[in-house]
Amino acid sequence: MRERYNMVVQNNYNAITKIQIIDEQWEMLNESICQTSSAIIQIIKYNVKKKCMMEEILQLMDARSHSKQETEEYNRLNIEQIQE
Repeated sequence: MRERYNMVVQNNYNAITKIQIIDEQWEMLNESICQTSSAIIQIIKYNVKKKCMMEEILQLMDARSHSKQETEEYNRLNIEQIQE
């Protein structure tokens, strides 16, 4: 993967050297690196939920987050959680 990335960036850099204006060279290099990175290197998504979280707890968390707009419902769910 590293070799492929370096090859693509190097090819783009060779095309950039023909441009005479420094600002345009910088913009092209920056754009080249960003595009190559997003095309070759995959984004890793992490699962932030702990494995010890039970489905019941996740549902309660979801219900509480949805009811934050409604104060009475949020307080009721909060009291239920404390009593358990």
